[in-house]
Amino acid sequence: MDIVIATQNLDKFREITYILKELVENPVGNPTASGGVKFSNLADIPMPSETGNTLEENAIMKAEYGFKITNKISIADDSGLEVAALNGLPGVYSARFAGIGATYKANRDKLLHLLVEADPSRWTWPDAPVPTQNVSGECVGRMYREQKSRLGRTGQSMENRKAKFRCVVAVTGIQGEQSKLFDGKLNGYITYEDKGELGFGYDPIFFVPELGKTLAELPTETKNQISHRALAFLKVKEYLLKEMSKLKD
Repeated sequence: MDIVIATQNLDKFREITYILKELVENPVGNPTASGGVKFSNLADIPMPSETGNTLEENAIMKAEYGFKITNKISIADDSGLEVAALNGLPGVYSARFAGIGATYKANRDKLLHLLVEADPSRWTWPDAPVPTQNVSGECVGRMYREQKSRLGRTGQSMENRKAKFRCVVAVTGIQGEQSKLFDGKLNGYITYEDKGELGFGYDPIFFVPELGKTLAELPTETKNQISHRALAFLKVKEYLLKEMSKLKD
């Protein structure tokens, strides 16, 4: 069975196929196949712009596009980071928060900068450093450490730094069904600066309180058990295993 992961993001493709690796190792739907499911992506095919207003709309749009151009079962996700102090931003704009084609670090730096500005009461002493446009993540981290030292407090209210990662997955092309949706959510907090070298995107600034680490500090095996994307795609895996077993029968 061939399945297309409708993305050009190789980091995302590797993460998704890792979560779904059981489908490759256990070809329950096609016992004559030597490798079970074969995954591919759309790395060399232009993708449509993500014009949806919700994660659900974008996921469906990409999955249906993948199915249309390949005639294969197509899976697509849209994920977003929603920060309480920013009224849910960056949300659907997470991948391009600092502009189209922005790097992961540019997106993180903009988010940290906006969180500084979202709490003006923190900048009340006479000689406080004032955030400027294009401030770096390193600079933001330094300013927060100065704040905590000078005010003798633990830093900006953790309520203000509450965040959640959401992932919505659409599966299109299963026996003529309409796109089927699955979702996953992970609650946490935004840190003051990058921590960890693993993962990608906003992982270095997303702190998981139950584990005491950011997503970028977690081993791949751990992240792919608890992340928003893992939770959504584990539901997808169960659905695909069920559908593959029907083909076997």
